[in-house]
Amino acid sequence: MKNADTTAIVSAPHWLHKPSDCFAPLVAFTGYAGVGKNCAAEALCTKGWKAVSFAEPLRRALLALDPIIDVGVFGNGTLCQQRLETIVHKFGWDVAKREYSEIRRLLQHMGTEVGREIIGSETWVNIAERTIHTHGGPCVITDLRFENEAAMVRRRGGKIIRITKPDCGPVNAHCSEVQAIDVDEVIDNCGSVAELHAKVCEACL
Repeated sequence: MKNADTTAIVSAPHWLHKPSDCFAPLVAFTGYAGVGKNCAAEALCTKGWKAVSFAEPLRRALLALDPIIDVGVFGNGTLCQQRLETIVHKFGWDVAKREYSEIRRLLQHMGTEVGREIIGSETWVNIAERTIHTHGGPCVITDLRFENEAAMVRRRGGKIIRITKPDCGPVNAHCSEVQAIDVDEVIDNCGSVAELHAKVCEACL
């Protein structure tokens, strides 16, 4: 006697069947760390758009684990360590990732090797799309990295923009640092914040 197939059949969310022109405006920024993706998003957030990040839930997951991070060595040679939550509370995520490479490595592996490869390749996409759908208004994604993320944006009729900046490149060899996404437009962040915001508004509004 054959065992019954116990694979769960999960119906797709109802919004997957909507034509792309039925969705609220959506823009996604892609680009290397430090090019100004969050700064670019601020130009739209000041107009009432909601910022959405694929990485936000994995940051929350890593904070829930709260690993111990090596932060330096005391004068007597003793290793100095702190909990992740302490570091993030003190410096914020951007500085923490820049100053302590282990934090960036943990985020990358939580997102890809754990989230995408073990839990499911659509894990972070599904969470982000649920946030976008619940909001119901214009949204801007600040950290698009993978093709399935881009596919969700395109399916919702969104626009993908690469932000570039002189002297900015991959911070390490992790697959999330590969910039192979086809984009609709490229914005070069080579001037002031006001100039970047003006370029974003011209491209998106």
